[in-house]
Amino acid sequence: MSGGFSASTVKSWFQYRCERKTRYDIMEAAEQSAIPLLSDQREQLWAKLGNAYERRVVDALGAQVLRPFAGKDILTQEQSRGYLSGAKPEYFAWQMNLRPQSALSLLADTTLKVRQTKPDLIRVDRSGIRPIFTVIDIKATRNATAFHKTQVAFYVRLLEFALKEQGVDALVDLYGEIWRVPDKGTAEGADYQVDRFLLTPYLR
Repeated sequence: MSGGFSASTVKSWFQYRCERKTRYDIMEAAEQSAIPLLSDQREQLWAKLGNAYERRVVDALGAQVLRPFAGKDILTQEQSRGYLSGAKPEYFAWQMNLRPQSALSLLADTTLKVRQTKPDLIRVDRSGIRPIFTVIDIKATRNATAFHKTQVAFYVRLLEFALKEQGVDALVDLYGEIWRVPDKGTAEGADYQVDRFLLTPYLR
């Protein structure tokens, strides 16, 4: 089977532990269309809620965020390279394009390729000798789960690969972050609570 692999594939596997769902997720669109399935409208509504919450959180960060151009939903390769290299001054990058330009060793000996992959936020600290990048996922939930954290870990692996590809001398934070709905808040606003976690077990 040929097809595409993404951070959502990783999250889905650790969330549902369903091999059939994973096989379906990595199929090409033409292969999927040949399988008679009814779409789950509940999942689509939840995704819309999550996207709206994410946008409000990002909008509240203001001008310190590097954003996709108007009408686009992902940073261009040029914007992404500029942010990683330091040519772009913003503190955060929203929807960075982390698709590798060359074969990913993680998928060696498979027929799979990496699909478009765009973490919610990446933050950079350039105050030290080497910049430090942190991967952040924004979730409209009150519980940062193991499968959310594993999704962040996959983003981290792709970020490491992107830095190596571009020859950028930088570090990736040992910790990832989930920005989630505050314990005493709602997903209707832009407030968030940070769950910071050690990446090591999820990378492994």
